Amino acid sequence: MRLISQADPFAPGDIPQVKTRIYHLGGLFLGEIPNALIEYLQPKGKIALDMQAMLRSSENAEMEFKDWAEKEQYLSMVTYLKADSLESEVTTGITDREKAATLLHGWGAKEVMITHSSEVIVYNGKKMFRAPFNPRDLSGRTEEGTRVSRAYLAWRLSHGIERVREVCSGSHEHQDGKIRPLFRNSGKRCSSG
Repeated sequence: MRLISQADPFAPGDIPQVKTRIYHLGGLFLGEIPNALIEYLQPKGKIALDMQAMLRSSENAEMEFKDWAEKEQYLSMVTYLKADSLESEVTTGITDREKAATLLHGWGAKEVMITHSSEVIVYNGKKMFRAPFNPRDLSGRTEEGTRVSRAYLAWRLSHGIERVREVCSGSHEHQDGKIRPLFRNSGKRCSSG
């Protein structure tokens, strides 16, 4: 992937003055979500942060990942943290996803989601929740995990963490005992979107 151009950083003035429960900070590249924006939004509502916005950078137009130097200062302001397995490794130096989730939680994030081609895990400091992950496309960095995290955030607005497996795998068991898609979108299974 090559970066041809990059958006200017978001500033407090760019954020509409509306009441919301979650601010989803899902930038694509380092520099779009400044640390100061996290500080500004944190007292106004819960912060959901996609780690790619703090790690993915472009040197000489080539994409690379660099650790977020201020992570320990700002993760305590984050309620929902999403990282894929590469992003969690870059941030923590740990390849084991459960250990990385535990460390990211220890640095202050309240709920940590780590996506991988085979599963999604969510850790809340008490329990490690797991769900199988069956993305439709694994070519390149597909953003399938980002779609799952957005569905998870929408789910968490009115549900507890206990049924995370259902939303992350995209299905749940109905009263008749049959497993059906949890989300519908033009008839496609939406485990990843």
